[in-house]
Amino acid sequence: RETRAIHGEYFLVPINTAPNFFGGPRGEAAQLMDVGRQPLKQAQFKPAYNYYRFGFTGPAMSAGKNKGAVIEIIDLETQRVKANFKQMVNRQAYETGSGRLAKVTADSSSSTTLEVDTTKFLRQDQPIVIAPKDTGTIITGGAQDIASITDIDTLVLTTAVTADGTGTDQNYIFPVGGAAAAAALARNKAISGLKAAIYKYDPAELDPGLADYGLIDRGTSTAPKNQWWAGQYSDNDGASRDLKIKDIMVGLTDVETKGGGKVKIGITTPELWHQIALQIYPDRRIPQDMKLEGGWRYVNVADVPIIYDPDCPKGTLFLLDTDTWIWYEEEPLGFIEDDAGAILMRQDTGSTPKHEFTATAWWSSQLVCKNPARNWQGLNFNE
Repeated sequence: RETRAIHGEYFLVPINTAPNFFGGPRGEAAQLMDVGRQPLKQAQFKPAYNYYRFGFTGPAMSAGKNKGAVIEIIDLETQRVKANFKQMVNRQAYETGSGRLAKVTADSSSSTTLEVDTTKFLRQDQPIVIAPKDTGTIITGGAQDIASITDIDTLVLTTAVTADGTGTDQNYIFPVGGAAAAAALARNKAISGLKAAIYKYDPAELDPGLADYGLIDRGTSTAPKNQWWAGQYSDNDGASRDLKIKDIMVGLTDVETKGGGKVKIGITTPELWHQIALQIYPDRRIPQDMKLEGGWRYVNVADVPIIYDPDCPKGTLFLLDTDTWIWYEEEPLGFIEDDAGAILMRQDTGSTPKHEFTATAWWSSQLVCKNPARNWQGLNFNE
């Protein structure tokens, strides 16, 4: 990946929003066409601020000092936080920037059972908050723990709630932050990922309240704008069906003919990857040595490696021109340090002092696509 440093609340990325159309044949001594240019605009992005925290009480620190246990505990916590942090960012890199973990898909009337679009990022005993997608205000009883996960699209809460699964008040599930306004704090603050960039129109059509991608208006389904800034996109007209090799070929063709790009890699879910592999295997197109750097197994379709990622959204295939993607960051992922360089902060001062020590990992970053038209997203494939 390409990574660039940024500073400040916003940063600008120069992009072209249309090709130069002034070219074509002419007869001998005929007047030439007008002079054309590549239209340029400044796309504006804002970093996403992600955090992960852990802590110890003072007595626990003292109890473990003599046997060196506290060092082992701190090392374990820091390593796990880094691993969890990377998974959190990887999940966000696929999404719209809404920050949600799942969305409720069916109305629930005073019930502990919720039907959602996916439980992929939910776990038993996980604290969550439930809020309407357009406000972020927690519903009555919406801050609680998950009692169990019973299916890929069903979870059970500890206490019954009434949740909306349709309409403008459709409820989303957000990560808990420990504050009354936890959902509002997380809503629309995440990384603006692949689903937002590789889309035909403004991301607000996907999740309410999201800003235009790069603050460049792509319009709506009834009034599209700046379509050179839009991604190649297919949702199968809203109908679900199996993924076929021809779907991949359509995506590759769209990227080359409509966007002028060249797909370098495809990413999908393990289930869809298996569907592709089953179609290719009879043709003996899966040699044993087909691995990318880092150990990723892939299948080859038209010389494009297709890999799988468990964090990829359900029923989705992305075809990416990796030359168009950049990670912008203020500094590499790390822990907030005090003036002495320590990551453990004392909490025995202030209006609510406690005898404890806390550490906070953070990363200020944003994933940016310089040319969404050179990428493709396919949705609604059966798993």
